[in-house]
Amino acid sequence: IELPIPFVNRTIPVKTEDVSREEPRYVKFVGRSSAMRVTGEHTIEETDSGCKLHNRFIVEGRVPGIERYFKKHLDDELTNLETELQEEVGVVS
Repeated sequence: IELPIPFVNRTIPVKTEDVSREEPRYVKFVGRSSAMRVTGEHTIEETDSGCKLHNRFIVEGRVPGIERYFKKHLDDELTNLETELQEEVGVVS
């Protein structure tokens, strides 16, 4: 992921790696950057009409305010990711 950090005036890359995976339902990852460390989990739950994705993140900032910034912009970033994934697999909303 890349987060645009306003007071740094550039995008901070976050290098991620999977630490646990139970395909196709679950993945846990750790991400590191100069601004933060993030631990995330994605769980896919079957529903009657398809599936639902649950996300959980823990952010430890190395820059003041990074946790607040991450929380404020996470939904938009996940929406962008969802849109790109749907386009890649040919799903039309």
